[in-house]
Formats: sequence, C-alpha cells, structure tokens
Amino acid sequence: MHLDGTHTLAAPIKAIWDALLDPEILAKITPGVKRLEPTGEDQYDAIFEVKIGPVSGAFKGKMEVTDKVDLESFKLAMKMNGKIGNVAATGTLGLKELGESSTEVNFGGDAKLSGTIARTGQRVITGVANKMTQQFFESLEEELAARGHIQKEEEESLVEQVTEAVSDTVESAVDAVSSAAEAVSTATAETVTEVKKMGLFQRFIAWLKRLFGGK
Repeated sequence: MHLDGTHTLAAPIKAIWDALLDPEILAKITPGVKRLEPTGEDQYDAIFEVKIGPVSGAFKGKMEVTDKVDLESFKLAMKMNGKIGNVAATGTLGLKELGESSTEVNFGGDAKLSGTIARTGQRVITGVANKMTQQFFESLEEELAARGHIQKEEEESLVEQVTEAVSDTVESAVDAVSSAAEAVSTATAETVTEVKKMGLFQRFIAWLKRLFGGK
C-alpha cells in the first residue's frame, strides 16, 4: 500500500518541525496511538489500536526516526505485530517554508501488510489510511493553534475587523481635529481683523475731536 500527499498549515516551519518530533504531541494527535514511549534517541515503543472494516485489534512494535535534515525532512520506519496481522511501514516527511507563517508538509510512504488485516481489501485499507491521515493533520493544526502558533480563520477575521474599526475611528478623529483646528484658525484671523478695524476707527474719532476742538 502506498500513500502520499501534501498539506499546508498556517504556522511557522520551526513550530511544525518541533511538534512532529515531540513524542508527547505525536501520541496525542496520531489516530489509534495508545502509547509512544521513547527507548533511545529517536527510537520508540509504540502501541496502536486500529479498526479496518470488520477487523479491529491492537499492534505493538517499534518506531524509529532517521535521516533528519533540520527543518527540512526526516524518515520514519515502523514494524508492528498483532493478532490480526503484521505491518511494516516506511515513509518520508518533508517541510517547505512558504512564508513566515505558512508551511507545506509533504509525505509519502509504503506499508506491507500480512495476516487477517491484509485480506480486508485494498480499497477499504486505503480509505481508512486516508481518513487517518486527514485526522492527523486536523489534530496537528488544533494542537498548533492551542500552543499559539496558528490562528483560526474566525480569529483572523476578528483581528481584521478590529483593525479596520480602529483605523476608521482614528481617521475620523484626525479629520475632526483638523476641521476644528481650521475653524479656530479662521475665527482667530477674523477676530484680529475686527480688532484692527476697531482700533483704526477709534483713532479716526480722536482726530476729528481734536480737529473741531472736541475732547
């Protein structure tokens, strides 16, 4: 069985890289994982519980992370055994930075199944695997959001609305202050002109009084 695909997350590449290599987070977001216990550097004991069509059961085994290229890619190798069959899987996961807060995650891998689980049917197995992959990325996105590395669309929309409202309010306030300043400036100029006119008139009256002998 082969799986591959891509998924884009609105989060920094470093946050996604750290999450994908954190066993506590992986155990929390990976469908079917009941335990993921470190046994050495990048080596883990794992317990999975899966249901594929009418077949369900638990698997125990080993998982190892290899060929790490920091903030770029790593490989996974896993061997699991259970009463309903055995699974041997390998895969590669890569990250590509699209922007400061946007990262593309691409993945590809192959799995060999044996026993009862292998007789379930390729279509059913592939359908369940695709669903689990979708759930994995949805859970990863929620975990990143909970840790403050990603914003939901509703939060982004609210931020945009608040920013726009504040911008409009500031713009209106600036316009009001400008209008008021202009009005004060005009009124002051008119008052000065009137005062000047009044002073000239008073001097004219005093001259007439002196001319005709008035006081």
